[in-house]
Amino acid sequence: MHWKRGILLAAIHLAVAVPLIVSYERKVWPYLHTNPEPPQVVMRDLAEDQGGQTVTFSRCEGWIHYPPSQTIVMMANFPAIAFSGWGLECPPSWSVAGRLHNDWPTRTRQTEKKTALGLILLIPIEWFLLGSFSIFRQKYWRYEPCIVIAGCTVLSGLLYMIPGIGDGSAAPAVFTGLAWYLWFFALLFFGCRRCWQFLARRLRPTQ
Repeated sequence: MHWKRGILLAAIHLAVAVPLIVSYERKVWPYLHTNPEPPQVVMRDLAEDQGGQTVTFSRCEGWIHYPPSQTIVMMANFPAIAFSGWGLECPPSWSVAGRLHNDWPTRTRQTEKKTALGLILLIPIEWFLLGSFSIFRQKYWRYEPCIVIAGCTVLSGLLYMIPGIGDGSAAPAVFTGLAWYLWFFALLFFGCRRCWQFLARRLRPTQ
């Protein structure tokens, strides 16, 4: 267990994520309902009448453009985003946002605040575990996907602070997404290999 590396990665990602989350929430806050309970909405989708037929457009389908601050946080923290549902148009029902019904158009300031706080709590837990329990050997730690994700996240955070860059600040997040795929593939590969080695030792005939 490499707990020092876990603390370092948790501190780095938290330091980058909190200002970006605050920046995103400042833009979203004026559009949220102020009442403590979400309004009762019968139809959440947009409907359009064409030739006597009603065509329904769901917000959960199709391509959604996210602002760079939100994109950087989401790409750098896939597991924490999945569990919190922060910023998602249609979060899973089992996530923090889903349990609070924090989705459009029922999103309120109270539910948005709780969802953001849930994400801020999940990020250091996520990265402490990822940094402390490595799936690679100790001598290869510099080439781990987690290190690539941390480096790209810091670079994106620095670019976001430069005026005029806009969506370009989220460009390193492309490599962050690729690093996550590599991490999941490595986890699956090494997990299967260790299971095979364990079964081989158990099934090996004793002499």
